[in-house]
Amino acid sequence: MQKIVAIISSQKFFYFVLGFFIFEAAWLAFSGQYPMAFDESFHFGIIQVYSHHLSPFITTQPPESFAWGAITRDPSYLYHFLMSFPLRFVAFFFSSQFVQVLVIRALNIAMFAVGIVLFRRVLLKTKASRALVNTVLLFFVLTPVVPLVAAQVNYDNLLILLTAWIILVAIEFLDVLKKKKFDLKLLATFVILGLFSSLVKYAFLPIFLALGLYIGVQILQQYKSNDLSLIKHIQDSYSAMADRTKVILLALLVLSTGMFLQRYGVNMVTYGTPIPECDQVLGVQKCMNYGPWARNYKLVMSKAAPAGGSVTSFSYSWIKDLYNGLFFTINGDFIRGDPFIIPLVTATVIGIFGSILMILYRKKLFRQSYIITLLLAVIVVYCLALWAQNYSDFRHIGTRVAIQGRYLVPILLPIYLMVGLGFSYVIKNRPLVKTWMVIGATVLLLQGGGFLTYVMRSNLDNPTWYFKNTPARELNQQTQKLLRHVIVGA
Repeated sequence: MQKIVAIISSQKFFYFVLGFFIFEAAWLAFSGQYPMAFDESFHFGIIQVYSHHLSPFITTQPPESFAWGAITRDPSYLYHFLMSFPLRFVAFFFSSQFVQVLVIRALNIAMFAVGIVLFRRVLLKTKASRALVNTVLLFFVLTPVVPLVAAQVNYDNLLILLTAWIILVAIEFLDVLKKKKFDLKLLATFVILGLFSSLVKYAFLPIFLALGLYIGVQILQQYKSNDLSLIKHIQDSYSAMADRTKVILLALLVLSTGMFLQRYGVNMVTYGTPIPECDQVLGVQKCMNYGPWARNYKLVMSKAAPAGGSVTSFSYSWIKDLYNGLFFTINGDFIRGDPFIIPLVTATVIGIFGSILMILYRKKLFRQSYIITLLLAVIVVYCLALWAQNYSDFRHIGTRVAIQGRYLVPILLPIYLMVGLGFSYVIKNRPLVKTWMVIGATVLLLQGGGFLTYVMRSNLDNPTWYFKNTPARELNQQTQKLLRHVIVGA
């Protein structure tokens, strides 16, 4: 058992987990017919539009792009602009859409993988053991929606990387602050990252807000309790920076602020909201080409009365839908593959008991590290913002829409860590129990978890699951035959 614990704690085990994640995401990227269900045609289509523009600012929207909404005023555009450059390069050599999609999918897997590496650094800074952190990462990559998101063209993959990165920068700044010092370079980096990340996906704004508020409170507390001069420390930190660093940071700060205001600021002034609806920009007729907006518009027009149901019943359904959305699979024609019962029940049991233990050992949890409080603030603010958006849509449209488990992926690792810490407190002095629990849970999650949900639930007789004219169907068929004898319920 000591050898097993040593293996789980090792750097090599982490590399194994990371390699396994890349393998399963690559399998799905090679198998899944384009477009996959998580708005892949939307993202790849906008990337194609930007591949014909050198500037991220498109003033006139071409008619063929109306299917992607009002992209001239969409604040979530930076991912598409950045991905347009590798697409230009690939398109120069290959006209095949299959090749272009595979290359962009590979870049998305790489971004997600870097995000996992950075998130591991975040989790280790909480003073959790390496064994626990590596176990949390293993369970994370065995969550079916994780490789499914990573395997396709989607801005969530860049958001994972940026979320981990900005949390790391925030922690580094706070660590310096606790030593009664002020690092202006780190604070400027935090602001620049936050502004740019908000232009990748507007859903990052609650994360930026939570981190910013926490840092602001800590600065006020630090300088109030120690009677230090904040302005003097800022001046000293500025003076200590190299001239080249000052120029680079100032240039990036001006650029990120300008780009942020060009979308969110101008939208607020022009449309009265930072994220305008498609019809506010293009009009109803043009926006009917944009599938999600057209669906919502028709639902609103057909709604006879305000949506019924209490906040409590909506919240229950919301949690249930988000949770189930972590364990299912789906193809580009929105044909669902149901979760496997053993991984679902295993995760449910771990989640329920872990949450109870978190509450019972809350004082110990918060004493673990101030970073736990920071991560909890991010989780709470992000979930409240997500709930508010979904509930507002429910009241306006009359039915529940856009409630997907993949939206939890950016905060899933911190949640898993806190659940894991709850268990570690109650069995702290029982290494044998810990080891068997990890082994047992891993075996149960492998009963259809991770990429296996897609492999085993994809329909061999339905061509919409796989890339045409590739070995993908044959590969999945042979794997299904083999695993039917191993996975319960296959």
